[in-house]
Amino acid sequence: MLKIFENYLYFSANNVYNEEFLNFMVHSIMDWAEDLPEGCPPEDTVAPNAEIFFRAVLTFPPTESDFYSPRKLYPDKEYSNECEAKALSVFSTLDGCQRLQRFSFFRNHLITSLPLGTGCGLIKSNPSATSNTHYDWWLAAGFNPVPLCTEAGRVL
Repeated sequence: MLKIFENYLYFSANNVYNEEFLNFMVHSIMDWAEDLPEGCPPEDTVAPNAEIFFRAVLTFPPTESDFYSPRKLYPDKEYSNECEAKALSVFSTLDGCQRLQRFSFFRNHLITSLPLGTGCGLIKSNPSATSNTHYDWWLAAGFNPVPLCTEAGRVL
């Protein structure tokens, strides 16, 4: 909390109320749906601005478990990046999400679209081998995405 106050004093003394300050404040005060490691989410994440994203889900309407991180779903699995293991995968385009068909695990999954905006958490562009529209999404505590979901198709 002292770090937040010190940074507030710096930014206010220098009249620097810009995106950098707002981003710092969001990172400092947001609570997360899961315990995150130190430095997670990364500093280069942003709060989405009522943007539409797509996610593969097992059922429609989706359930809470459709929005569990890989770490929560597979607690004993080893991951090379613990921060990314606690993020959800979303895509900024329907086509990007449909490209998951390359992986047998996702065949016959449904795709949901949902708007992400203030209070949902933070996102970071993280292009994958199958799509340059892939994002990591660290879900904010208390945010329930299920009621916002709209059916958008299938993973082919």
